[in-house]
Amino acid sequence: MLGLRPNYPPIAVEIGEGYATALRLQKRGPVAKLVEWERVDLPVRQAPDESLGGAFTLDEQFRIALEDLLERFGKIRRLSLVIPDIAVRSFFIELENPAGTRKELRDMILFKIKKLTPVNLEGVTLAYQRLRSRNSGGEHYLAVLASKRLTGGYGRFFEGRGIHLGLVENASIASVNLFEPILEEAAGEGDLATLRIGSSHFTVGLFRNGALAFSRTRLFSPEDREHSIEHEVRTLGLYAQDKLESPGISNVFILCTGADEVVSDSLSRAGFNTRTLMLEDVVSLPSSVLDQPELQGMLTAAAGAAARR
Repeated sequence: MLGLRPNYPPIAVEIGEGYATALRLQKRGPVAKLVEWERVDLPVRQAPDESLGGAFTLDEQFRIALEDLLERFGKIRRLSLVIPDIAVRSFFIELENPAGTRKELRDMILFKIKKLTPVNLEGVTLAYQRLRSRNSGGEHYLAVLASKRLTGGYGRFFEGRGIHLGLVENASIASVNLFEPILEEAAGEGDLATLRIGSSHFTVGLFRNGALAFSRTRLFSPEDREHSIEHEVRTLGLYAQDKLESPGISNVFILCTGADEVVSDSLSRAGFNTRTLMLEDVVSLPSSVLDQPELQGMLTAAAGAAARR
């Protein structure tokens, strides 16, 4: 209804590369508290980049693993779902004269996407959100395309078990939202880069004026990981200077995917100031999770979705 804020569930499930996690947060007070969590292994598959989430489509192996996850967890009626960055395509859209109705706005965003890239819009679903002002004319939107087969499959899976599926978002967006207070304070010193690293891919983002202004996901090979990440962060800085009139990027915040000192050291040698943000920085954790940086990484994106207020 008009005038009411969304009521996001305090429970979220993340579909990751080789794992799935479920957690429940207690959101009373200024700091959320982790009160329940579970983790299961998922099959690791390779799929062409253009398959748009094909490696994470809900098949029989995924169903068995997720049923095991839900059986271990307490009673669930509503949850948010987090999917990998490589399962979606993200676009940052500027509209000078946004349309009045929701359908007109959606059509304008799709028109802009078609102009940006030759993407087949059949069989995909569009989600978008308005971003904070970047101190320029018009309005800015983050638009995300995902396969209907992917999102619909998970929706039917949870609905079939009496669980209503609420918010669905990708991992880097959920992580940025979780660490937003820290990023916003640091961004007072200028634009900064965010970095989220998965098993086969990473996502770099430009954070300015309290919100993401740009992000891009790239696949990498294990032997070329540090070089690929350093190159992409440098490229992001050049893009920000050339296209967004940024003074440049000097600070890089690694959004917890485990404490990755190798990447941090590589970026530091390249002249960037780096800081790794851990789940414990923004969520109250039990000691069993505090002692496991890798587990914190696996819980971070789900916590970002569950912590929404």
